[in-house]
Amino acid sequence: MFDNSFFSALSSSFWIIPREGTEALLVVIMLISALKKSDREDKVGIVYKNCVGALFAGLLMALGCVYLSSVFTGQAREVSEAVASLLAMAMLLYVNFETFSRQENLHQLSLFGIGLLAFISVFRELAETILFYFSLFQGSMSQQFGTLSGLMLGIVLFAILLIIYKYSTDKYRQINRVIFSLTPWFIFLLAVMCIGNAVNAFQEANWLGFTPTQYMFDNSILKTQSSVEYLLCITIFLVSTGLLFLKQFSKTIKDFLIYIFKS
Repeated sequence: MFDNSFFSALSSSFWIIPREGTEALLVVIMLISALKKSDREDKVGIVYKNCVGALFAGLLMALGCVYLSSVFTGQAREVSEAVASLLAMAMLLYVNFETFSRQENLHQLSLFGIGLLAFISVFRELAETILFYFSLFQGSMSQQFGTLSGLMLGIVLFAILLIIYKYSTDKYRQINRVIFSLTPWFIFLLAVMCIGNAVNAFQEANWLGFTPTQYMFDNSILKTQSSVEYLLCITIFLVSTGLLFLKQFSKTIKDFLIYIFKS
């Protein structure tokens, strides 16, 4: 039972929940911080309700994976994952440049937009998680046991992360202000991850090729890869949004330094 297959599945399974959950948590934290900064803390429930809605939608998707596995696999699965990643990136960029870039007009941030972004972010990460585990549970009994063990340990670790965040933000309100000031950095990293997910999924679906290049590097966290296709996509992203992000980065660094020296 405790063979190489078990430990391999355990290590792969363990990091899925904390990794995907943390990506969704960053967006949720960003949205909650925005509401609190704009004196609309009483509307935070909208974020939580949409997160719960995304969880129920994810459960329906899980049932679909089990009962419609012959349909929701292969190319259809990869294409749907790519489209979801691009949609999530589009929502992130829209909220960032249309609303978060104008912090003085934060009260105009649509509650519908906040709820939709929370739903899409949680559902996208949950969908990826379900597909990962669905694949891992298809192996031998030893692999399935290792996957289940890693899943439970991952849930425990992610629960600890949630408790740490909840305690720290309740006790130290300034943490929310710091998180909000760093929002453009979070959005930039999440957008890069979305691009990597989309490119990889399109390649798995044979909608894109894979041409090796020495000008990029592989990184599982940022989802980067050493391919011409990924290099082209990330270049288009940087050319179209780079100056806007640089303007935001310089402002957040200035605000962060002012906050640190005043504390």
